[in-house]
Amino acid sequence: MASTVHLLVIDNRDSFVYNVVELLRSLPELTFEVIPEGELELSSLPEHDGLILSPGPGVPSEFPRMQALIRAEAGVKPILGICLGHQALAEHYGATLVQLPAPRHGHASALEVIDPTDSLVGAIPTGSLVGRYHSWAVDEASLPSCLVPTAYCADAGEGRVLMAMRHRTEPVWSVQFHPESMISEHGRAYLLAFATAVRAWRR
Repeated sequence: MASTVHLLVIDNRDSFVYNVVELLRSLPELTFEVIPEGELELSSLPEHDGLILSPGPGVPSEFPRMQALIRAEAGVKPILGICLGHQALAEHYGATLVQLPAPRHGHASALEVIDPTDSLVGAIPTGSLVGRYHSWAVDEASLPSCLVPTAYCADAGEGRVLMAMRHRTEPVWSVQFHPESMISEHGRAYLLAFATAVRAWRR
């Protein structure tokens, strides 16, 4: 079986998707195509090995086609959610969102990795900087048992905020921060880890 994986990148109307694309271009044995969320059609979805749900403005309920895609693909194909995509996956499994005391846009936070076995963030050194661009976050207390927190940040005056999670049994990972941001250290490593997980799942 060929080792090249093909990903669909769902563009949730956010310019950061182009930074994601640039990182993907740097990865070996990987192809991808970008599909605007508003043009998603489940009946004509291209062949793919995994999905990346991009950042985007607003909240997940404003992106019904992405929500429908998650319902169709979760547990079937590997998924990586970034920022809005992370929040959409959390809501899909039953978690809720909370509004931050103050928006974090272009904000650098230190990542605290709490699950060193995680396929996505486990190899990232604790304390690495990540770029945050969000005013909503997943309420960690609302996580169902199927979702495992893997990293958080705890800036002064803000408290602990969930930064990454995975599904306990399904090939689903997500991050609240933007690995593709220039602020984020090891940005390429997150996407490489996801591509590796997709390849392993396909086998």
